[in-house]
Amino acid sequence: MRMLVCVTMPLFILALAAGAQPPNGPPPGPGEPPMGPPPGPPAEPTPAVTDEAPPPPDGDIVTLKTGKKLTGMQVLRETPTSVEMLAMEGVPPLILPRTQVQSIQYDAIDPNKPGWNKQEEEAASKPEVIMGEEVSAEFHRKLTKPLSENEPVKFEDEGYVRLLRELSRRADVMLEVAEAAKELPVDQRQASFTVKPGTSLLTFLQDDFLKAFPQLAVKIQFDKIILTSKEAAANTAEAGAQ
Repeated sequence: MRMLVCVTMPLFILALAAGAQPPNGPPPGPGEPPMGPPPGPPAEPTPAVTDEAPPPPDGDIVTLKTGKKLTGMQVLRETPTSVEMLAMEGVPPLILPRTQVQSIQYDAIDPNKPGWNKQEEEAASKPEVIMGEEVSAEFHRKLTKPLSENEPVKFEDEGYVRLLRELSRRADVMLEVAEAAKELPVDQRQASFTVKPGTSLLTFLQDDFLKAFPQLAVKIQFDKIILTSKEAAANTAEAGAQ
């Protein structure tokens, strides 16, 4: 009986040692680190905090007094009475009364540098249509809508007053002819024009009419077009600035 107990005890101790081994494999050898749980997913990198300023706006931002913001614009020029800006290439510049503009946030582009925009170099050489106060959105829409969609509008040796009255009728806007505009010499009162389809009254005034009659000026105010002389318009602007 004693011999049986002595044989059984070593076997029991061996069984306990085998059951105490870790499930992941044999114990580490001499000099090896102990085995632990498998590594988890790598930690997300902490974003670096910088003091860099945000990039400048893409285009000028014009804030109107109504709270509306016009983004992506390029302000071309400002006068005491108007702000002229370009929305996109191929579209005539938008002219707003200065009284409707609350503020302007400029981008890094300087439109006064030559060569920045071919369209603007051409626009800078055009005579300016003077935009006064109190011009409604509906009136501006009439000024910029096409005078004709499909057929050109032609005038042969037409007097400038009669010509503008006809185009104003087509655009459904009011025309006022000041006395100063009637003082042109008789031999400088007529011209021939072909108004291409898709051309608006505002574009025609800037691109064609004022170039053909450089002594005249066009002022847009209180939802009507006022035709006057360049000298009278300059005197009025100077008096208003004082």
